[in-house]
Amino acid sequence: MTKTITLATAVNPLAAKLIQRYQVTQEAIESAKNPRRMTRAEYQDYLATETWRATRDKALAHYGRKCYLCGASGDVQIDVHHNTYERAPGCELISDLIPLCRDCHERHHGGV
Repeated sequence: MTKTITLATAVNPLAAKLIQRYQVTQEAIESAKNPRRMTRAEYQDYLATETWRATRDKALAHYGRKCYLCGASGDVQIDVHHNTYERAPGCELISDLIPLCRDCHERHHGGV
């Protein structure tokens, strides 16, 4: 197969462009199937951005400032938890996020 591709690209510049476009498309498909996960440091950096603050505020406006699990509200710390990191950073849907009080959030992550 490699010999055929090499011959085709040497003889026909259009074939070379099509093959290159195909390879780029295949790489994009593979990348989408197996996205690179953020490191913990990258995630922490993202949480300090204006993009995250705006996304967090949208989630709190949508769900309200109460814990999705226990219903706590008022003077408790409300975190916004990622149900999935599939679209993070920066492209989260509201359904990717839920508000959790600090206690429920820590329990969810195994901290308590």
